[in-house]
Amino acid sequence: LIFYNQFTGESKKLLDEKLHIISFSIHYEFGDKPIIMYDIVKNDYNQDSLFDRNDPVMLYISDMNGNNFTQLTPEDETYLTFFYYGESGRMLLKVSKDGDKNLKFDPYDQTIFREVNLKKPAMGVTLFGDDMIEDLKGQI
Repeated sequence: LIFYNQFTGESKKLLDEKLHIISFSIHYEFGDKPIIMYDIVKNDYNQDSLFDRNDPVMLYISDMNGNNFTQLTPEDETYLTFFYYGESGRMLLKVSKDGDKNLKFDPYDQTIFREVNLKKPAMGVTLFGDDMIEDLKGQI
């Protein structure tokens, strides 16, 4: 992606690294400044020679000028959806991890929730620890 500043006439690339942008969208609901959300695939996880939604999709964000490009989900999880909590300025990200290692992301895989503070964007923090997940699995 290339960003163009209509006031200065300058243009710039989003980044030099090779990434596969599956989609991007502009969001105005996150306060006074809109952000761009990107669904990105970095690796051909299932080894089918395609970079698509069958591989782990990571969520990235940037400001409207392409600055502050930040990865919010890890490379081994696939981003599913988000919930925004305006009062706290935080996002709850729902992701899935290929727990059975079958190289597919399907409904049988583990769902993970991550929290991101949009005032200080960074990799989302896992909300529920492994101990709690294992305890819940034991109750099934």
